[in-house]
Amino acid sequence: MLYNGILRDRSAGGGNVLTRRTLHRIRAAAGDFDGSLTVYGARSAFSAATLKAERLTFKQTPYDVKARA
Repeated sequence: MLYNGILRDRSAGGGNVLTRRTLHRIRAAAGDFDGSLTVYGARSAFSAATLKAERLTFKQTPYDVKARA
């Protein structure tokens, strides 16, 4: 789940958007995992064809999911 709730920044650089940079970080954190992934975020910068090629399912974060202090 991609989330930057502190700044509420929905820009591509803010951490809520699935970009090449965030995908690289996810893949690095996954280590040897080679399966398909489901990623939740504000939006995806990838086309449907790229998501399929990368074996990704993107889902928009539900608006009722909020961080609690």
